[in-house]
Amino acid sequence: MNNLKTFIFLTEEGYTDAPNYELNNTAIENLQVIGWSKGKNSDEAFKILIEENNYLLTTEFDKIFSLQLRNGIEEREYYYLSEQGSEFIN
Repeated sequence: MNNLKTFIFLTEEGYTDAPNYELNNTAIENLQVIGWSKGKNSDEAFKILIEENNYLLTTEFDKIFSLQLRNGIEEREYYYLSEQGSEFIN
């Protein structure tokens, strides 16, 4: 029986510009994905993540948190802002 749980590791550090940042100069708060890993718990998964991706220790990232993915990372829903109606625009 497989007792390993899947975790995603994220940080609030760093930034990513929106695709049209130069046009509207709008800053967007976001999270950076550090990686995914499996383990019996988040501590074990984090250790495995670092062992398999030791280059992370050379980055400027420091404060990282985990979220357990209960249904696995295979189940994804994509949403496109370009398909949303104008009723959401103030």
